[in-house]
Amino acid sequence: MDVKPANQLLPTLGLFVAIAAAFAVSLWGDRLTDSEPAAVVAPLSSCDLNQGPCRSALADGRAVTLALAPTPLLPMQPLQARVTLEGLDTVNRATLRFTGLDMDMGINRFPLTAGALPHQLSGEAMLPICSRSTMLWEAVVELAVGDARIQFPFRFATRRP
Repeated sequence: MDVKPANQLLPTLGLFVAIAAAFAVSLWGDRLTDSEPAAVVAPLSSCDLNQGPCRSALADGRAVTLALAPTPLLPMQPLQARVTLEGLDTVNRATLRFTGLDMDMGINRFPLTAGALPHQLSGEAMLPICSRSTMLWEAVVELAVGDARIQFPFRFATRRP
């Protein structure tokens, strides 16, 4: 029987611990963040993102318009996201999050950054593949504004060709 000295096992053990820690952070990190209640949630937009840009607004006039391209929206297809802000001048952080409503697809979060035009954010995203031929999704533009979070939800369906 070949027994390795302890000093040869340490790099392997260290790699194993690092991989396990990374897995734990990826598994629990989003859940910890999402357990915080949002300060403000806009009403659900009745618009279909497959048909073009959709707008969601709060009663105080703050609003976002979300456009995803190309359409129709399909899983495993790179998407370009464009968000136009209204009444939101100072945004500390912005993300676009996709959540499967028919089936747990995990949380798929993508950063949004300042766009080419004022009051515009953009980013790249991708929907995960699903075993269902039709899947209902919720897209949420989440903005950190000061100490508050504001969420603007949109729903849409994907259909595999």
